[in-house]
Amino acid sequence: MRLSSSPATSASLVVASAQGSDRMEPSYSVLADALSKFHTAPEGIQALWLVVVPVTVLGTAFCGLQAVRAVAGLLARRGERRGEALYAVYEEADGRLMLYARGTVRELPRGEAGAVALPDPSQRR
Repeated sequence: MRLSSSPATSASLVVASAQGSDRMEPSYSVLADALSKFHTAPEGIQALWLVVVPVTVLGTAFCGLQAVRAVAGLLARRGERRGEALYAVYEEADGRLMLYARGTVRELPRGEAGAVALPDPSQRR
């Protein structure tokens, strides 16, 4: 059996036998190549890689977590009402009617409160 390999003509290995020639494709491993380059690099570059890779993985995981939290927050608040109360009418313990409107509170006279038609707060629009 004769082995013939010529990098100038082909990147594959040719095995010649009495039955004919069989082509064997070379196998390439990215991991083996990266480890080889890592081991031949200077110590400073090796130390840099040992720091950069975990920091990159942790940073990517943190950004992904923030995105998931933001989407979950949007989904959780989907049905909530946003804003602030514009007005409220309430009765004090002594029977006076009070009107809260945009941060100020004033007393409503009895006649004024009955004349104003206020919407039912339980109805949604």
